[in-house]
Amino acid sequence: MTSLFDSYQLGGRTLPNRIVMAPMSRARATADGLPTPSTATYYAQRASAGLLVSEGVQPSRKGSRTRTRRGCTTTNRSPPGGR
Repeated sequence: MTSLFDSYQLGGRTLPNRIVMAPMSRARATADGLPTPSTATYYAQRASAGLLVSEGVQPSRKGSRTRTRRGCTTTNRSPPGGR
């Protein structure tokens, strides 16, 4: 019988388990829509899940409900100290 903790082949990747974290809007961005160090920490703390689906990003600041949603409205999309 397959277990939740068994590895899973997804396309060309082997996931360590079958746990999937669904996307959630965490509102951990700067007013410019850039991720913050707490964004990186949040995902690092959950990295043991088999698959993380990150939150969506706003293509336009006009469509954002809050000022702390990640967006792709600037040319600099890297978090401070990020990669």
